[in-house]
Amino acid sequence: MWEFGGKTGPEEEAWQHADVLIGVRKDRFQMVFEARAAELHSHGHIRVKDVHFTDCHGLLPQPDTGLSCNFDSDLCGWYQDNSDNLTEMSALSEDDHTTGNDRCGYSSSSEVTWVRRSGQSSSPGTGPETDHTLQTDQGFYMMVNTDSSVLPRGKAAVLTSLVRAKTTKTECLSFWYHMGGENPGSLTVYMKPAKGERQKIFSSSLNQGHVWRHGRGNIFSDLVEWQLEFEVKGAGGRDTHVAIDDVHISIHPCEDQDEVCSMERGTCIWSNTQNIQQDKLDWELTNQETERHFPVPAEDHTLGTEKGHFLFLPSSNRTAANQNAWLLSPHLPPTTGTCLRFWAYKPQSCKLMRSWWVSFCPCVMLLLLGCVAADCQLKVWALTGRGLNQLLAPSDLGGPWKRFDANITSTEEYQIVFEGVKGSAGLLALDDIHLTVGVKCGEKQDSSAGSDNAGGIAAAVIVVLVLIGTLVALMVYYMRTRRMSNALISGSGTDAGFDNAVYEEAEPDRVTIPPAQNHPMAAGFNHIVVEEP
Repeated sequence: MWEFGGKTGPEEEAWQHADVLIGVRKDRFQMVFEARAAELHSHGHIRVKDVHFTDCHGLLPQPDTGLSCNFDSDLCGWYQDNSDNLTEMSALSEDDHTTGNDRCGYSSSSEVTWVRRSGQSSSPGTGPETDHTLQTDQGFYMMVNTDSSVLPRGKAAVLTSLVRAKTTKTECLSFWYHMGGENPGSLTVYMKPAKGERQKIFSSSLNQGHVWRHGRGNIFSDLVEWQLEFEVKGAGGRDTHVAIDDVHISIHPCEDQDEVCSMERGTCIWSNTQNIQQDKLDWELTNQETERHFPVPAEDHTLGTEKGHFLFLPSSNRTAANQNAWLLSPHLPPTTGTCLRFWAYKPQSCKLMRSWWVSFCPCVMLLLLGCVAADCQLKVWALTGRGLNQLLAPSDLGGPWKRFDANITSTEEYQIVFEGVKGSAGLLALDDIHLTVGVKCGEKQDSSAGSDNAGGIAAAVIVVLVLIGTLVALMVYYMRTRRMSNALISGSGTDAGFDNAVYEEAEPDRVTIPPAQNHPMAAGFNHIVVEEP
C-alpha cells in the first residue's frame, strides 16, 4: 500500500508525515509495517511513531475548493433541496449505511429522493454495483431511484452544495455519474448564483450501461456567490436510477478532451482504477522539486523544469516485482481512427544500486559496482467488453523523454489503459498525453501540414496580389508621367533631342582678380627682414 526508501532528512530526528488510503474493508484486517535493510550498518535505523486511523479521502487533483466530496464519510455539507417539487421526501433510506448520529440530510417516513448508499438496493438491478471511488460494494455514492413509482415523470430531486464564495476565476466541475435502466430520466447540473437565473453546466438523459462515466463543465460565477445543484427528473421508467460520485471542483478551467494533458492541473480525464482485480498499484502525480521518496526524472516534458508535473510509477526491490498500475481514460465512443500521443520516460537500462571497496593488499583497492537493470515495463491497451487489445508496448524506452503514437480503431465503446509493470529497479513516467478522437495520427499530421500549406499558400497569394498592385501603380504612374512629358514637349514646339542653343554674354564678368604680389610685405606677410648679401 505504501513504501519509502532512503533518509527522511539530514538530521537525526528528521521525521516525515505520511497518509495511506486504506479505504473500506469488508472483512477484519491488520496493518503490517515491514522494514528491510539494504545493507548492514551499525548506525542505520528505521522508526515509526504516532500511528492512528482517521477518515480520509482518495487522492484528488490539488488544490481542492472545499466542495469536493466522495461521499464515503458523509455528504460534505451537501443537502436535499426542499424546493424540488417533492414534499416530505427523505434523503436517508433503510439502505443507507451511515453510522453514528450523522443523518446526512432530511428524513421522514415518505419515499426516497437522494440517498447516500453503497452497493445495489433491494430492488433488482437498481443502483450501481460499486461506487466509483473505491470500486467496491462497500464504497458510498449518492443516488436517486427514478422508478415512476418513486419519482413520477417530470418531478425533480435536487441535491445542493454549500455556498461557494465569489471569484473572478473560471472553475472546473468534475464528477462521475451512473444512469441505469430503460428511460432512467435526466441528470442536469446547474450553477445557481445568489442573484439571477440558474446556468446549465451539464446534462445527460441516456441509459449508458452499468458503468461509471465522467462528466464535467466550466463554472463562470461572475463575482457572485453560488451553489451547485444536481437535478434529476423522472421520465416514467421502471427499475431505473441516477447516481453520482467523486464530485470535485478545481480552481482552473476544464481542459478539453482534445487538448494535451500536461499534468499541471491534475490528471485531466485520466484516473487510476481502485479495482483490485485489475491492478495493485497507482500512478502518482508529482514533480522533481517535491518528490522525496523515489528517484524521478530531473525535469518534466511540458515545462522542462523541476517544477513541472508528470505521472510516475517507481520500482524497487523492497516489494514484489511484476505488480501493475492502470491509468484509465473515460469511456470513448466507437472509432474508425483515433490518435493517442504521449511522452514517456524510463532511465537508462542499467542503474547503479550500490558500491563497495575490496582490499587485496595494502596498496591495491578495487571498486566494485553493483548494477541492476531498470526492468519496469509500459504497455498501452484498448479495453472493451470483449477484453484487452494491446495498442503499444514500447521497447526502446530509456534515457530522455520519448514520444510515442498509437492509432486506435474500435467497433464498440472502449477505454484506453496505460499499464505500468513494476520491476526491481528504475521507474516509468508519463507526460503530455494527447488524445484526438476521430482523427488518426497520420491524418492529424497531414491535416496540420495541410493547414500549414494552406496558410503558406494564402500568404503567397497575398504577396502576389500586393506585387501585382504595386506593378499596376507603377505602370499608371509611368503612363501619367510620360503623358505629361509629351505634353510639355509638344507645347515647346521643338523636337526631342539636343538643340543648337547659343548663349550670349549679357554683361562683363564681375569677378575681379587682383594682380600678383611679388613682395612678401605686399602679399600680407609682416615683420619680414631682408638681409643684403
